[in-house]
Amino acid sequence: MPAKTFNTPVTTAIEPIKLICDILQSEMNLASNRIATTYQNYEIPSDGVIVVVGYLSPSQQVANQNYFDDSTNSEVQETIFLHTIQIEIMSLAPDNSARLRMAEIALALKSFYSQQQQDVNFMGIAWLQGDFIDGSYVEAASMLQRYITTCAVTALHRKVKTSQYFDIFPIELVSDDQGGRETISDISASSSPYAP
Repeated sequence: MPAKTFNTPVTTAIEPIKLICDILQSEMNLASNRIATTYQNYEIPSDGVIVVVGYLSPSQQVANQNYFDDSTNSEVQETIFLHTIQIEIMSLAPDNSARLRMAEIALALKSFYSQQQQDVNFMGIAWLQGDFIDGSYVEAASMLQRYITTCAVTALHRKVKTSQYFDIFPIELVSDDQGGRETISDISASSSPYAP
């Protein structure tokens, strides 16, 4: 039976789409019911805009590493993914807010607040977003003004867990004195010079 270990959740400080939502809500001064992810139930308001953020598959893995942190006796697993995130801004005509405010998305993602949040959360948002596509269509008796863009986000995902591998792995050093005589040296983590 494997030894009991602790595991942190695989995590960044915040999920990439949640970070984008936070930045857009803050910089565009949106109420909490005017920002949503594609994975939740939302309604398009009859006045003003709503911004919806979601992943556009696939997410691409660009780096992966695993290392031992001897200061905490932990195994650290890290991977970096490039996520393509889709952002939609919508409003119902005669309200033209979506069309008038779509440029604010680009401004928000490049703002000082955005740069600060990227640094704190180990993420990077591409300097330029994709083209804005007009996805407007007739919705019942009115026109849904809908503009869609994408942005690339690189995010560090990390998991930390206890590692007993290096404590219980026996190390044996066989040295040869050049005369054909072998000597076995015992190397122990608890004896000098390896002891902490």
